[in-house]
Amino acid sequence: MQYGWNTIFIISPPPHQVRAFLSTVSAMKREGANLKIYNVVGEAVDWNKVVTLSQSVPSAPEWKQLASELGKIEIYHERGDLVSAREALDYLNRREIKEEK
Repeated sequence: MQYGWNTIFIISPPPHQVRAFLSTVSAMKREGANLKIYNVVGEAVDWNKVVTLSQSVPSAPEWKQLASELGKIEIYHERGDLVSAREALDYLNRREIKEEK
């Protein structure tokens, strides 16, 4: 890798964690990199609280945003932009085996 990194921590809002992780694993695979990737949630959220998005307009509860994210993930995977859930799980299994050594 250009910067010599071997571990990446992804910090994003809870509804975006899955897509952020899949995006990073997809980029790693595309670039042929060998990294340990971890998700980190910055702070716990009330999943029923209505949140304000970047447009300063109240949106939906966090759990509904997660449902929307899952729909986006499916579209992006079908388009070839994201690895499948199976590929992500396979990556996690390989990462865990490397950590045990």
